[in-house]
Amino acid sequence: MTMRSATMTIMTAALALALAACQKPAGEAQGDAAQPSGRAGDLVGTWTTDAPVDFSGEGLRTQMVGGKTVYAADRKFTYSGRLTIFGNKLPVDGLNFQVAGEGDWTRDGNQLTEDYTRVTITPEAGNPTLARLARQMADEMVAEAPTRSRIVELSDSRMELSDEASDRRTSYSRAPAAAR
Repeated sequence: MTMRSATMTIMTAALALALAACQKPAGEAQGDAAQPSGRAGDLVGTWTTDAPVDFSGEGLRTQMVGGKTVYAADRKFTYSGRLTIFGNKLPVDGLNFQVAGEGDWTRDGNQLTEDYTRVTITPEAGNPTLARLARQMADEMVAEAPTRSRIVELSDSRMELSDEASDRRTSYSRAPAAAR
């Protein structure tokens, strides 16, 4: 596999997971009995991920930091964060990208579905090759199936999601009103 295809593979996988939610490995599994209460509107607001997320594969490591998701009452959402890719043949501080996305969300009981309608990935260094690769990755992200997560916890200040595909958990804090 060439470096370009390896980079494409790992970046696409990392972005798919990061855009679904900046995830961390599950701790002790909670049974299906964990049913968060509340209405779909309880999700409305600005949520930030609690920790950076690392993904590895094919000789590369990616890290997503600063994940912020805003769920609006009209069932639209936005996402933003910073993706860094590290590897032996890459600069020591990695290749940095700003990631932004938007789409539609629905909640059915304790299931949250997010469907991206637009994703923009922008390299922080103005490299034209990276810009083309970033546009291709963004197009692939929009073409993917909606992401489904189980809501494990939802309160006024905390949310935890478990991705249906990977069973990885994501922890969020609700941003204070002034930061929204």
